[in-house]
Amino acid sequence: EIIKGELEGKSGFKMAHIYPDTKPNYWSYPIRLTEDTELSATAVSRRCEGKANIVSFHAYNDVNYLEQVFQDMHTRRSTSLGIPLPEYVSYAPGNCPKAEKAAQKFFFLNVHHDVNPDFLRNTARAIREVVRNNR
Repeated sequence: EIIKGELEGKSGFKMAHIYPDTKPNYWSYPIRLTEDTELSATAVSRRCEGKANIVSFHAYNDVNYLEQVFQDMHTRRSTSLGIPLPEYVSYAPGNCPKAEKAAQKFFFLNVHHDVNPDFLRNTARAIREVVRNNR
């Protein structure tokens, strides 16, 4: 509720979709920057430095460690378990341009039980300020 209170309905942000008759339980809350926001999630993270302790802020393209694993499998043409990849399987950059572009706009805020509410509120406010000042 803290994140929604600080960012929902604000220009530049799209909150996670909640399906009818469901009650999501997040450890990391996903937030997407809208297309009209020129900044990437990584740029927002960097510009927030010094404004809030951003330990809870993870830009998707910074923490997606599996990307390198997939690239290695593509180069070796086998999985990490040594199973050969069929010819039609490819993890080359550019295969999914829309997904690759969208990934640059995603970030996550840790919201598990150990996150201090004031810390989360200050982080969300810092993110909101950076996006508002860079539109």
